[in-house]
Amino acid sequence: MSGYTVSFAPGGGLHPTLHLSIPSSPAPGPSCALHALVEVPQELIADRYQLSQLERDGRLGLAGREQQAVWHAGEGDLEAPSWRAATASVLVRLSDSGEEDEGLSGGRTSEVARKERGVSIEVEVPLHLRYQEPVERRWAVGGARVDSKVVEVDVPWVFWACDAGASAPPSPRKSSRS
Repeated sequence: MSGYTVSFAPGGGLHPTLHLSIPSSPAPGPSCALHALVEVPQELIADRYQLSQLERDGRLGLAGREQQAVWHAGEGDLEAPSWRAATASVLVRLSDSGEEDEGLSGGRTSEVARKERGVSIEVEVPLHLRYQEPVERRWAVGGARVDSKVVEVDVPWVFWACDAGASAPPSPRKSSRS
């Protein structure tokens, strides 16, 4: 895998969607799976119930599998404000070794969240903005807005994870921001 792009879908507002575009590449071994790990800062929510529903609907992770393909760890309180929340992580299993031979849209993969565009895997992870700390004033003298806050999201890790007996170890790679 040479690299991948990460961006937020335009117009997300309070409900941004993290979009990953990952070039398709052959697995490094026969028992390897491609994953994406998204670290969610305390200012955002990754709703574990929404992620589970998207997985069940075949819109996130590998579809039509008996094995779980989406995991959520960390902060799960949907109502906690940012100053009382902790971080969370979302791990999405994107493909298994051998899948390239069967085609990315052959029913084994998600039809909506993973689309074959040329040779890329497209993944969308929905997030939600938490309630931020209250501010004393919204506008400063002179009309400048003082209540906005920058929320930084780290570039997700995209990596191959292989069973212990696989011929190649996992190889996490980070890409630059898009």
